[in-house]
This record gives sequence, C-alpha cells and structure tokens, in this order.
Amino acid sequence: MRLTFVTGNKGKLHEAQVALAPLGHEVVAADLRPVEIQGETLEEISRAKCEVLLGRLAPPFFVDDGGLFVDALHGFPGVFSAHALKKIGVPGVLKLMDGVADRRAHFACVVTYCDASGMRSFSGRCDGTLATAPRSDGHGFGFDPVFVPDGHRETFAELPAEVKNRISHRGRALAQLVEHLRRGGAEP
Repeated sequence: MRLTFVTGNKGKLHEAQVALAPLGHEVVAADLRPVEIQGETLEEISRAKCEVLLGRLAPPFFVDDGGLFVDALHGFPGVFSAHALKKIGVPGVLKLMDGVADRRAHFACVVTYCDASGMRSFSGRCDGTLATAPRSDGHGFGFDPVFVPDGHRETFAELPAEVKNRISHRGRALAQLVEHLRRGGAEP
C-alpha cells in the first residue's frame, strides 16, 4: 500500500518509512502545509490537519503533531513547539531554563491516520531531561540536540537513528499505527 505522510520534514519522513517498511508499505511525502489551528492538545491539532486535507488529498494519508513539554515551564513550549522553535529556537528555551534545577521534560506526538473508513489517532511519549547545552553529531532536528531520553546519556541528536526511532515519541506513535495496519485497520 502507498501511504502519504503530510510533512515537509525529511527526518520525520525517514522515521515513518523505516517504521512502515516491515509491512511493505511505501511512504511518500506531501508537503501541503495545512493551516494549523491553535489547539489545546496535540490530538486536536493533528485531527484538524486531517480534516483540512480531506478533499485536497486522497486517503490513505497521515499527519502528525508533536511537541516538547518542559515541566519547569509548565509544559511550554508544548503545542507551541514549532512556533517557539522558529521564534526563540533552542537557545531561547535553554535561556528560559538558566538556573533551573528541575530539567524534566517529555516529547509527545500524535499521528492521525485517515483512510476511507475515517480517522484514527495514535499517541506516543518519551520522557527525559533537557541538557544544559546542545549536543549533536549532525543528526536530529528541532529540539533533538537538547533532549536526553530517560535511560540514555546521549541526546536524541547523538543517538543512532535506529535507537532514536525505536524510543522516540513519534516512533511510539508510529508503532501503534503499524499495529493498526497489521490488523487491517480493525480496532483492538
């Protein structure tokens, strides 16, 4: 089956291609940039993206929405992560954390899949902490250079792609999508 992932992010596309490869599905990108609502939750935003795309893109397709939620910042940037990344970037978030001892954070992602039978959302989460400075070996994107997942010393940007994809918030949401497709779209 050929699935369209509505994203302009090559890193996200590669992660989805790897996740869905065992099922023999081809994943292609469509950089349609649907207008994003300002919502309260990642699921609300992800589902709204799908609704906007219906009629513009033939199913099956999927979208995602994700964010970095920092405990000491009361969940900021959270649903505003893409906007915060553009406006203040990684340095701005680290500046907000100057002198803050509690560096707990988590990444969360909702993947919403749309086919002829409707929409289904899958969520994933990865807990960790924020590093005090960016660390990268040239991999990763967004806040990856400052996020250290629990059980690891390396940031997402330092981890080998196969490890990051297995433990990441998006990887976990994609794993649920894979199970859904493996069951032929049947509910658990």
